[in-house]
Amino acid sequence: MLGDGCIKELSFHNTDLKLIKTMSTLLRMHGMKHSVNGPYPPAGLGKKPWYRIYVKSQSREKFLTLTVLAETLHAHLVQYLTSVSI
Repeated sequence: MLGDGCIKELSFHNTDLKLIKTMSTLLRMHGMKHSVNGPYPPAGLGKKPWYRIYVKSQSREKFLTLTVLAETLHAHLVQYLTSVSI
């Protein structure tokens, strides 16, 4: 559940480029403007370079709407599956 507050920047960071590319594809499929940045240098010895996806301001509302919808559907599915006897 989302709490009260304000989102000034919506970004995701990860060291797994395959995950970043997958997320970028999903955002594009839903028509969300975003940018992929990186690789950024690792922060420490033995660490991997990292990447960032930044969701553009004109797509933030759409992103939040989709994620709340997904969260709601997931909650209903879990509730249904726990109430059904298998």
